[in-house]
Order: sequence, then C-alpha cells, then structure tokens
Amino acid sequence: MRDVHFPNVKIDWDSYDSFVGALKVTSEEKIDVPSPAERVDCKGATDVTVIGFEKASFEVVISTKRNLKYGLRILASQFDEKPCLRFCSRGQTHMNPDDGSGIASRSVPTPHFHKVNSSGILIAYQTPDLVQLNTKDKIISNLQAGIDRFCQEINLSTQSGHPLRAVVGFLSLQSVDPLENASFPQ
Repeated sequence: MRDVHFPNVKIDWDSYDSFVGALKVTSEEKIDVPSPAERVDCKGATDVTVIGFEKASFEVVISTKRNLKYGLRILASQFDEKPCLRFCSRGQTHMNPDDGSGIASRSVPTPHFHKVNSSGILIAYQTPDLVQLNTKDKIISNLQAGIDRFCQEINLSTQSGHPLRAVVGFLSLQSVDPLENASFPQ
C-alpha cells in the first residue's frame, strides 16, 4: 500500500484524535446499497453527525470485481477528501511504513481497520477480534458483521441507539437466512 498522507491531521492531531473517539450518529437507521451488478462497484451512504465537527459521511462500497470485497469508510472534509477511517473485508495485505520510531514496517492482513497516525499517514491495524479465524470468516461473508465491528471500533450509532443495518438490493444482510419464516405452496 502506498502511503496515504493527511496533512490536516498532522497539523491538528488533537482534533482528529478527538474525532476518532467521539460518538458519531448516522442520520438513517439503515443504509441502502444497490444490488451488485457484474464487474461494477455499488455504494450506499448516509450522513453522520459528530458534535463539534463538520459534517461527515459513512459509506459502504461493495466491489463485485474483487470477489464481493466490501469496504466501509468515514469521510470528514475537515481532515481531507479521502476517507479518514476505513475497514477492508478482504484483499491484499497492507504494508504499514516504518514510522521512524524504530518499529520496522510490517504487513497487516485483511480484514483490518485503517486510521491516520499522528504523522498524518493512514495505517492499517487489526483488533484481537479480527485476528480470530471464526470472526475473520464471518466478516468476509457477512456485510452486517463487518458493519457491526466497524461501528463498534469507530463509535458509530444510529439516532435510536440501534446498530446501523445494511440492505443490499431487496436482501437484508442482517438475517442469516433470507428465507426464514417463508412459506411455499405445496
């Protein structure tokens, strides 16, 4: 991964650090994502309110070009036009750069989160939960599981305090079995 620079975060690290820890509230209870079409990325978005900060947004991006890889991201224009907090479900291992602290550059496999460090560089990291094999498999195959973990990691909630739900096309990814409680004529 090439270094992604956020000069505004480097200049005002305390503000970004406060933003990361602040409660973020979505304007919607669910996020609608169009059904993925072959070889086309699809995206759903909702506004996010963070007290004391400019407007931000939350996006879900599903890529059918890359084995239904999905990503989640927060964009906050006061830091940059690029996403300042991200989640990647699958894909290439990302290489964090040597930051000059004596810690050598290291690779971080997916799934993983991204945030900006005090030097203004976007880095990848995993929580202990993401390293567990059963969690990793669930996140790769279940968009809602990834959203739940991302929302928990970045302190994102809906106005009602319920978890944000994703609805892709006509299929809600919140249910394990989309045909649950369905009846068919005999």
